[in-house]
Amino acid sequence: SQKEEGVFTVTFSPNNTLHKQLFKAGYYRVNLHGASSIYDQKQHHYDVHVVAGEPDASLSLVSCPEKVVWSPNPAVCNISIVDAYSNPQRVPGAIQLRTIVNVDDVNGDMKFVKVHEANGLGNYTIEEAVPRLRSWLNITVLMGTQTVDRMKRIQLIPSVVENLGEFFCGSSAVVAGERISCTALFLDKFC
Repeated sequence: SQKEEGVFTVTFSPNNTLHKQLFKAGYYRVNLHGASSIYDQKQHHYDVHVVAGEPDASLSLVSCPEKVVWSPNPAVCNISIVDAYSNPQRVPGAIQLRTIVNVDDVNGDMKFVKVHEANGLGNYTIEEAVPRLRSWLNITVLMGTQTVDRMKRIQLIPSVVENLGEFFCGSSAVVAGERISCTALFLDKFC
């Protein structure tokens, strides 16, 4: 649009489908090209730095394994924080990124797990010990008061039996016709 004689303003707007690149953070050069030789007499460009906007919890992602086997190794979940245009973004210091973990069928067993910054802008990880229960581990990541992505459920699976730990019976002498009770303790490779 022309504001005054010889002065033109071009507005680059994310609403214009030709300007969708303004959604992606990065460095851009705006060039003025024309059909006249006067444009070629000097360089007509302007460098623009597009930065990511505020983090958006609803578009950010949490990825966790669907199942984990009982072991001393923790379950690891990755968190990717992005802005409204999917640009990676760091969580500002004024906003707390925290994780709530609980296990199904264990009343009141809820705890907060420390979130660690990982390699790359907007990347974080959490590690949680795997309880030896046939149950589900529920993980919810919060950015301030907003839930990031949605609660993730990890199925806890018993590990494979490696050997017999103990085998014993209640008594070594039994009267004919009576029952005898025996116990076998099977161990996985982590016990």
